[in-house]
Amino acid sequence: MEYNLLYSVYSLPNIVLPFVGGYLLDYFGIKFGVILYNGLICVGQLLFCLGCHLGNYSLLILGRAVFGIGAESLNVAQSTIVNKWFLNKELSTALGISLCICRLGSSLNSYLSPIFFQEYRSTSLVSLIGLIWVLISFFCGLALIYMDNKYLKNETVENNETVSCKDFKKLNPSFWMLYANGILCFLSFFSFLNIANKYLQLRFQFSSTTAGGLLTIPYVTAGILTPIISNCVDRKGKKASLLIISCSLLAFIHFFFAAIPNCNQCNSSLVPLVLYGIFFALYTSLLISSVSIITD
Repeated sequence: MEYNLLYSVYSLPNIVLPFVGGYLLDYFGIKFGVILYNGLICVGQLLFCLGCHLGNYSLLILGRAVFGIGAESLNVAQSTIVNKWFLNKELSTALGISLCICRLGSSLNSYLSPIFFQEYRSTSLVSLIGLIWVLISFFCGLALIYMDNKYLKNETVENNETVSCKDFKKLNPSFWMLYANGILCFLSFFSFLNIANKYLQLRFQFSSTTAGGLLTIPYVTAGILTPIISNCVDRKGKKASLLIISCSLLAFIHFFFAAIPNCNQCNSSLVPLVLYGIFFALYTSLLISSVSIITD
């Protein structure tokens, strides 16, 4: 229960907060948002490290909450930057490559975290390694701002419209339906992957380290397929039909997992993990680019 709460405090505020994060981006600008949200991520991870070191569960909860606020809002900022740089130029492909890099990072986390813990038996050290990486990410954000200033300073792509909270009323029903669809699909997808290591241990008798390695399968599959699928989406379209197919695939994957009998490290348990990667590659290739079309 306490373990799952660490994921809940990350996810639940972000049902609403990306709206606020997006509003701040529109009001103060992308560069301000990149620095602010990267800073929140660093502060959140630092609090989490202190919580691990001191054995303070409240600090762990606070750190995860702050980290989640920064991380998901930073995703909004990243998507905004990609939309700015690739406006009318293979947007789905650019977003797909960006998500590909993110998924490869997630796969490394799933694989390396259990290995580090098995080697050193210290959650403090593992969380400290995470802090080092988010600090590197912060400096990458500064480099991104520098590149934006250097290469796009003469581009007239900034939005000069006055931003108001009343703009939310202008969002059409298609946007809210897509928003609800995203909540339900990502809730199903990430909630399972968050507890999948233990699930694979209990049902299929994999060790913690082996299960962590297996959990790289969805991310690596998505990382490989996302740019390919995104390019096809750019060329072929039919996003509404493909969204229905991707959601149906997710439902089938959960049914598949439920139908597999308990076994000792059987290969059939790997099939849904591959399908998870295919779902994520297809769904994310469609979702963000669909938002840009609906709100245009």
